[in-house]
Amino acid sequence: MFEEMQIPDDTGVIIFNPPLQQEAFLFPQGGGRVRAYLVYSPDSVARLQGEADVPRFIEGFVRTGMPAQNYAGAAQSRR
Repeated sequence: MFEEMQIPDDTGVIIFNPPLQQEAFLFPQGGGRVRAYLVYSPDSVARLQGEADVPRFIEGFVRTGMPAQNYAGAAQSRR
């Protein structure tokens, strides 16, 4: 979950990147909060887990094709 994400509260974003075997999903929850999901092959990306991997999680989204500006000012939700 991220806060202060730069996407409209009424628009989900889904990116499929078959050559990378990756998919990225952003589902707005309102008030700038967004649920984010990254689907990837375990053979191509080391497991992402915990707060320390948030930067790699975002890099995976951008590599999949999600615009980097969506994450400008975004922060991992603490709630």
